[in-house]
Amino acid sequence: ELGIGWALSKHQPGAPVMALKSCIGDRALGWDLLPPGSARFDYTGNDNVTYTYAGYGESPMKWKKSDPKPAPIGWYAGAQWDGDTRNAQYVLDHIDQFYPGAQKYEIAGFFWWQGDKDSRDMGLSTQYEKNLVTFIKQLRSTFKAPNAPFVTASLGQTVKGSTSGDGLILDAMLNVDGESGKYPDFKGNVAAVYTHPLLNAPGVCVCVCVGVAGGQGPKTFCEPPGARPPAARPAPGAWRRTPCLCANPGEACCCCHSTRSCCQGTTSCCQSTISCRQSTIG
Repeated sequence: ELGIGWALSKHQPGAPVMALKSCIGDRALGWDLLPPGSARFDYTGNDNVTYTYAGYGESPMKWKKSDPKPAPIGWYAGAQWDGDTRNAQYVLDHIDQFYPGAQKYEIAGFFWWQGDKDSRDMGLSTQYEKNLVTFIKQLRSTFKAPNAPFVTASLGQTVKGSTSGDGLILDAMLNVDGESGKYPDFKGNVAAVYTHPLLNAPGVCVCVCVGVAGGQGPKTFCEPPGARPPAARPAPGAWRRTPCLCANPGEACCCCHSTRSCCQGTTSCCQSTISCRQSTIG
């Protein structure tokens, strides 16, 4: 969200922006986050066994098609979608409590960085593109923002050409990108960011750079390794502990001389993909 905020502030300097973040691990688009309107589907694996996967509101996630449908468990398809959208709507309905002074709002866009859990189940992986299209349309409908841009970022470890579950997730994201031409309605308002080139960015910069790339849509801010000469090593003393630009006056923090940016509680300062660390600078 720091990277996204940076990109948005560059796009519209001074504009009031609030980011509503929902981030919880072990969640699949094809199960926990399944949007309304998603129907059951069948998938036959390499073992020639066919499974039926739950549609929105159904439980459990899947069962053998040849068997009777099992009893529901304590979770259902779309439970996380319901909770996340309900909580987000509560914030929007009480906007002045969460953004003092605000009287109205506009949904400016959606960011999506997900896919790991779906990639571990081939049934979910093969259905990811269809689910993602439904997800985008339902988000816009739910929040009455039919033209709000949607940016999705791929899993950093996934390389183009992968034929495993993660490759299917990446292909799905690239296919929904408006520039692919597969979904004409998405042209100019849905973008996918291929994040694998950012995988080797230093430490915390990976997340920051993905956020920046997401905030700018398809225009990736952080260049792939080797795209430009490495930055010069800072001179001894360029990095130091100093009470500069900190939220709490007098609190020591780590500071890169080139940017004088502070990272409280860490020893990393990040500008683009450059990381300054005490252990390497002295």
